[in-house]
Amino acid sequence: MSRPAGWGAATLIAGALASPIAAFATDLPAEPAPITYVRACNGFGEGFLVIPGTDTCFELNGYLVAEWHIFGSDKASRQPGWYGDQDANTGYIRYDFFSNSATNTEYGLLRSYAKVELVETPPYGLIGTLKWAYIEFGGLTVGRKQSMFDFFTGNTYEDYFEPAWSDTQNMVAAYTARLGGGLAATLSLEDNLGRRDGIIGGGGSPDGYGGARFPDLVGVLSAEGTWGQAQVMAALHEVRARRAAAGSQMGWALAAGTTLNVPFTGKGDQFTLQASIGQGALSYNATNPIGPGPGFEGADARVLGGNRLVLADIWAVGAEFDHNWSDKWVSELNGSFLDVDQAGRRYDFRNIDAQLNLSFAPVDDLKFTAEGEYKYIDRTKGRDGNAFVMMFVVERDF
Repeated sequence: MSRPAGWGAATLIAGALASPIAAFATDLPAEPAPITYVRACNGFGEGFLVIPGTDTCFELNGYLVAEWHIFGSDKASRQPGWYGDQDANTGYIRYDFFSNSATNTEYGLLRSYAKVELVETPPYGLIGTLKWAYIEFGGLTVGRKQSMFDFFTGNTYEDYFEPAWSDTQNMVAAYTARLGGGLAATLSLEDNLGRRDGIIGGGGSPDGYGGARFPDLVGVLSAEGTWGQAQVMAALHEVRARRAAAGSQMGWALAAGTTLNVPFTGKGDQFTLQASIGQGALSYNATNPIGPGPGFEGADARVLGGNRLVLADIWAVGAEFDHNWSDKWVSELNGSFLDVDQAGRRYDFRNIDAQLNLSFAPVDDLKFTAEGEYKYIDRTKGRDGNAFVMMFVVERDF
């Protein structure tokens, strides 16, 4: 068959054009992968989001607190007040930021949690603290967090005169077994250093602790239901004197508490009662005791005769009532009593604490609060003291 004129030239031209076009097509990028957007994760509660490309959900939240403090303490209390060269009023601002991540695995829930706190207060300036940072895997918990011993730590702000109950963040290595029916049992090894309240030496001078040899051992049995919560806890704490001749003894603490829902007084109302007893483990009974004097505001023990270590006897009881006057108005009332008996009674003391506040929340996540805190210091040695502060607080949660 005859070919049309110019056919050969047309074929050459078409081939010349086709070659670079084919080469260019092979250089084109592959079709982009579909974009995965952050989306809600409903399996772990409100506010969680899925990290794109993973099975991990995360949550970010926090709060900002601005406070103004007006003090009225007397000189015997050794707290800020209208005497001497004291700052009777100060400003205070705190920012707390939380991160929470969770992943379901074939071995159970894997969770990590962190809380960073920034505080600006005169005359100390800006102070940053890693309050919590821990990992949970199944029933295992490792890291820095609230002590497993702690049950109720108060709902008022309690910035200065915290009532007589344990409220400590420290290193823990714990295992919790869920027993069903709202029951759980926990065994925890915890940092000994964060639980030291000093040892009084000869002549009343601060004597101090020797090096830690054992962590504290904490055991807890807890229950939770529609009625509220309850917890029984025990702790062993080594008290080791710096003086080798005085040796060491094992301090201990026992405590029990319950928080009951009391809707018959108001929707969301709660009542809490907590009591503790122990020897040589003051911080398991009270976080901020005020005792006979600087250096031993509270002490776990005394060294007598240079070689005899005597543990302090301690007991405490505290209560709180939270009342919702309406959806926008809430009040909280704390009260507690602490009794510390040292060997020889010379350094015995008692603290009575009370806090009362009234909060107004005009919109969600914003709260205005007026709070009064009072502490009475009853000393066997020295003058009794009265410590007081009035606080005005604005808090924004997110």
